[in-house]
Amino acid sequence: MKAVKIIASGIVQGVGFRWAVAKKAREFELGGKVRNQANGSVYIEVEGAELVIDEFIDFINQGPIPFAHVKNLQVTTATPQAYHTFYIE
Repeated sequence: MKAVKIIASGIVQGVGFRWAVAKKAREFELGGKVRNQANGSVYIEVEGAELVIDEFIDFINQGPIPFAHVKNLQVTTATPQAYHTFYIE
């Protein structure tokens, strides 16, 4: 089990970014949450199998939808929270 916190900045609000992140996390059977932040970035907590988490991070870094453009991705290790699903806050 691996858990990380991710902050994505760039063009990530108002373009369906949170929806695309949540959809992919559910496809990968990952737990966690995603939310917009006041500074224009998006905050993500996610946990699951290490290889799947790494693939998920790559997906986000590529900009998960055509109108999103991720300029910076900060990833830090986190403590697992035993999420049962992935949801949008």
